[in-house]
Amino acid sequence: MEHLRAEGPDVPVSLTTSLSAESDPWRRYDLVQRWASSALPDSVTVNLHEAGSVDLVHLLDDRRVAVEAGVWTVEAARILVATKIPVAAVLVEPTQVAVADARANADAVISLLDRARLDRPRMLHGADATAWPMLEAAAAAGYDVRIGLEDTMRLPDGTEAHDNAALVAHAVGLVSATA
Repeated sequence: MEHLRAEGPDVPVSLTTSLSAESDPWRRYDLVQRWASSALPDSVTVNLHEAGSVDLVHLLDDRRVAVEAGVWTVEAARILVATKIPVAAVLVEPTQVAVADARANADAVISLLDRARLDRPRMLHGADATAWPMLEAAAAAGYDVRIGLEDTMRLPDGTEAHDNAALVAHAVGLVSATA
């Protein structure tokens, strides 16, 4: 972390605590607890459907690290609403493969968040076939967007993106067109 801060002192650093990075939730908690206070990231994404997520959010809040709540399902949204855990933003991330299914899941999650009056910045994004449709829906709703090679390696027309910059440039064009 110190090296990142030295190379880009004004660049925000965000990490994931996904169980895909550490599959044991107790070990994950311990590893985060051991982060040096001088080398904390600016923000961390915590997927609320994963075991130990609520405790992890409290730990990060105690350490003054902003938390982006990863909400993949209505059940995860219910955890967020019921626990009232402190989060800086909500990442609505439907994992369904079909666009219609992903959209239905995202709409259900967003509806629950709206009914609960959860007033936090939101980001909506998908992966692979749902990446561009979710980006377009997010832009239309005024949500934050993200795109990158982690999400898709293809442009909306199906052609392979030359690099990450090509994805970002196309996303900027789409978002600008909806503004």
